[in-house]
Amino acid sequence: MTLTGFLSSGCSPKSLIIEEDILPGLASAIKVIALLSPIKNIDLEKAQFLCSLPKSLGLNPDNQEEITLNTGRFGPYLKCKNKSARIENIEEIFSIGLNRAITLIAEAKPGRMSSSIIKDLGEHPEDKKPVRVMKGQYGPYIKYKSLNATIPEEKDPTELSMEEALILIEKRKEYDKNKKTKKKKKGK
Repeated sequence: MTLTGFLSSGCSPKSLIIEEDILPGLASAIKVIALLSPIKNIDLEKAQFLCSLPKSLGLNPDNQEEITLNTGRFGPYLKCKNKSARIENIEEIFSIGLNRAITLIAEAKPGRMSSSIIKDLGEHPEDKKPVRVMKGQYGPYIKYKSLNATIPEEKDPTELSMEEALILIEKRKEYDKNKKTKKKKKGK
């Protein structure tokens, strides 16, 4: 069945979600169509627009990053670097322009800050796993396997050497070991 035939058949939004296997690759568009109830408001042009998402609206003049229009679990939204802005009026997804997008992004709060690498120190001498200096929400830290070792405030994370990192990793391992033995003693 084609998209045109599917839309013109007068299906209800619930049957659209059930029929996702008929139109592979259109799951997010179908869910947005389901949000835009009743289905008779959706014409072929709007359906094709929804299927074309994500769509670039242009560059944000504040940071020269691309602003993208997309749909997600909670409806339509804009994304620019680490900021997302929800589009409250679902119909606005079809007419939003760059100026409105810039305004919504400027008003949005930044999302959860992801960790980024400040410096790659190389491989650990024992098991050749990477040792990295990372930038985190609570300040810089050293990442080795699943262990995170805090870097003291007086140390510059960009100037940290592998030897200093190995000392901080060992201190963290010792701290974690002592913490576990205290829990065991408390439990008895």
